[in-house]
Amino acid sequence: MLIDRMFEKRSGSTDIDGFNDLFVNLFGGRKTASGETVNERNSLVQPDVFACVNVLSDDIAKLPIHTFQKTENGIKRNPDHPTAYAVYARPNPYMTAFIWKKLMMTHVLTWGNGYSYIQFGEHGYPEALYPLRPETTNAYISPITGMLWYQTVVNGKAMELYDHEVLHFKGLSTDGIHGKSP
Repeated sequence: MLIDRMFEKRSGSTDIDGFNDLFVNLFGGRKTASGETVNERNSLVQPDVFACVNVLSDDIAKLPIHTFQKTENGIKRNPDHPTAYAVYARPNPYMTAFIWKKLMMTHVLTWGNGYSYIQFGEHGYPEALYPLRPETTNAYISPITGMLWYQTVVNGKAMELYDHEVLHFKGLSTDGIHGKSP
């Protein structure tokens, strides 16, 4: 139990040391048997974590993303859709689709959430996807309107984004809004 751990006696430690260990565990990561603290920021330097994240993110990044169109006869692939190029080949000027998908999956596997800002073109369709840093991006629900919105930091400036401006990939979630960090 959490309270018991706060006050448990360890050989060579005081109650304050136990409390500090708990504080670090709650807010700074988990201590391993070797004494290393592992959190989202430094997890990828651990060889086992790196290997797992690398294999899973590579496998997801290899999968194609297609655009579809609803027709009278059903649903068919539509590679000519204005958004197709952004999701299939070049999400933004700095990344290929493979790199973008790998990054999103890496964020989900380490932080529990992957976010991308959706840039809309003059025609109203998404034309670019820019990754957002998961450590500075949070989802909120307005208590007044019930609308979902996001707060993030881009180039040192705080930004508020509507839910339709953010592509949000979640890992395991207990509320459907926020992914949990593994």
